[in-house]
Amino acid sequence: MNTLLIALLILQAIDAISTIYLLSREGFAEGNKFLKDIMDRIGVAPTLLIIKGFFVGWVLYFQAEIPVEILGILCAGYLWVIYNNIKLCLK
Repeated sequence: MNTLLIALLILQAIDAISTIYLLSREGFAEGNKFLKDIMDRIGVAPTLLIIKGFFVGWVLYFQAEIPVEILGILCAGYLWVIYNNIKLCLK
């Protein structure tokens, strides 16, 4: 398993934790309409567990076919999401 793949898996967990924390605070809402609809039905943590579970499963299943550049782009994207979550948490 390569370093970027491990980083992506860790970033998934950090994103989930920071999102759950942020959405537990008054005045914050999920910006992704698709996820918000599911969260409104089954809750924040179950939604993230399911969505991230599918994503992680997909990445692990297809890891040999995913170019390292794509893993890098995914890591960069999740770093931005986490940065944004932390920035909002500190307000």
